[in-house]
Amino acid sequence: GYKSYVALLSQTGTNAPTAIELENTIGNIVWARTSAGLYTATLTGAFISSKTFVRINPSSTGTAATALRSGDNFITVQTGSSDSSLSLNPFEIRVYN
Repeated sequence: GYKSYVALLSQTGTNAPTAIELENTIGNIVWARTSAGLYTATLTGAFISSKTFVRINPSSTGTAATALRSGDNFITVQTGSSDSSLSLNPFEIRVYN
């Protein structure tokens, strides 16, 4: 089995991303803006090496992004070098037992 976090991500200006959570059995993930087009999801010790799957899909308007596990505490989402590119992008994290 696995724990999951499924959300629709949006971001504007210099704000942290906002998430419309559709499912969350992982825990309280905190979103932050690191720099223009670079964002982190943080939850201490949650994203275990070799057991974490993460993906982000384009929004309905075609806005693309990448997502990857960047440590046991972080998932990184990148939209390039500009803000305000996330618009209800489907996002998923799975952490397998």
